[in-house]
Parts: sequence; structure tokens; C-alpha cells
Amino acid sequence: PGNNEQQFTVVVNTSQNRIPLRENFDNEFTDEWTTVNPEGGMNWQTTATNYNRSMYFNAHNNTVIGDEAWLVSPVLDFSRTTNASLVYDRSYRSRPDREENFKIYVSRDCGNTYDELSEPQLHFPEQVSAWAPNTEEHWEKNITINLSAYAGEDDVRVAFVVTNGNGNNLFLDNVEFFTTAFPDPIEI
Repeated sequence: PGNNEQQFTVVVNTSQNRIPLRENFDNEFTDEWTTVNPEGGMNWQTTATNYNRSMYFNAHNNTVIGDEAWLVSPVLDFSRTTNASLVYDRSYRSRPDREENFKIYVSRDCGNTYDELSEPQLHFPEQVSAWAPNTEEHWEKNITINLSAYAGEDDVRVAFVVTNGNGNNLFLDNVEFFTTAFPDPIEI
């Protein structure tokens, strides 16, 4: 009875796109992709890396354990394909006894509800100082997630969600959506 209030954040993003699609975050971050932290804490942001610009979550300086940040795609039209996949690059280092939780969610209804698709493990070497990739070898490249279960849908959103453990910084780049279940990414 003493606490009868609830606060929540509603984000409206009407951006739409079709697959195949590539996002490398090199241009100024636009409204097509949405970044949100439900509690108002640290969020995904762009920063300079050896890939020019990448998205990153600053977990090294974030002491709020459990803080959650979402990076959400525009609404994607998968209706013209019978297969689909997601390919992306990731860079991360943990700190001793501290690690972030990283998940990928997919929505069939424009982002009203999400299903947990995958929990890609963050098994990387430890580093005490703040992590920032500066060579090709610092990236786990072409991580592939099969999205064929969502083929034929026209209101798909994909969300990259990091939950802070005050470990180290997490970087994402070169997010690509393909119209095949087994893509063969071309190096550009």
C-alpha cells in the first residue's frame, strides 16, 4: 500500500527496412536503430574503433550491476523470404570474476513482445583495464544466427541486450541480415 506507483518506458520507433540489410554504424547514428535502457542508466553508444565506428556498452565504468541496455533494429520485413539469418561481429574482454550477460531477442510484432533467441557466450580473455579493440584479431567475426523461424513475417525486430556485470566493454559492428539460412559474408 505504501508503494503504489510503477514507472515504465515506452519507445516508439516507426522505422522500417527490408532484408538483406547491412548496418556498420559508420554514419551518424540515426533513428532507424533504437537504443534504450529501461532504468535510464548507461546505454549503447557509438565510438571509434579499428572498424571506424562501432556500437559499444561501457560496462567497465558502469557500477550498476544488472543495468540493462537494448540495441534494437528497425522493423524488418522478412515476408519475401523462406530463410533468414543474422551475422555480426563482436569484441569483448571480461575482468576477473566480472562478466556481462549478452542476449539476442527477436520480435514478430514490431517489438511489442520478444522471444529470447540466443545467449551467445562471452568467453574472452580477461583484461583489467578498459577494453577497446584496435586490430582485426580483437574481433570475433561473422557470428551467425539462423532466423529462418521468422521468415515470412513482416514485422520483425532484433534486439541485442547486454546486462551489466561491471566487467568490461562490449562492442558490436557489421550487423547483417541475409535471405539465406547459411550466409557466406563477403569481406569489404
